[in-house]
Amino acid sequence: CRRIALSNINERKAFFTPYFKDFAITQIAGISQQGVKDRLKKSLFVKNLFKKINLKKENLKTNKLDNLNYNPCFIKIDIEGHEFECIKGSLKTIKKNKPILMVEYDKKICNKIFILLKKYDYQRFVYNKFENKIEKNNN
Repeated sequence: CRRIALSNINERKAFFTPYFKDFAITQIAGISQQGVKDRLKKSLFVKNLFKKINLKKENLKTNKLDNLNYNPCFIKIDIEGHEFECIKGSLKTIKKNKPILMVEYDKKICNKIFILLKKYDYQRFVYNKFENKIEKNNN
């Protein structure tokens, strides 16, 4: 397992992971300490939450996907608000391989990503949870 964070630049960044006892709650981890705290408050309804959860800080190396020499056919990106930077660091890989991209939906971030990817003939689809289907989104 490589412990890196994908981005558009190579640097070392602080990364915050919440722990309950010795168990990491990795799906809520991220580069913003306040963002991690906000997601914890929205996700866990526990009295005295921050007396029971510890945030551990570690420094991770960020890297571009383009530097890893992968040839993906599918890329899933769910990195708590850093999706656009990840895409920017993956443009050569995306241009070369034309993978299917599954990106966590945040309207503001996804609009920026779609504008960037339009020149590579990407189309945008969204999952409609009410009708349980994937639909083309032209917005």
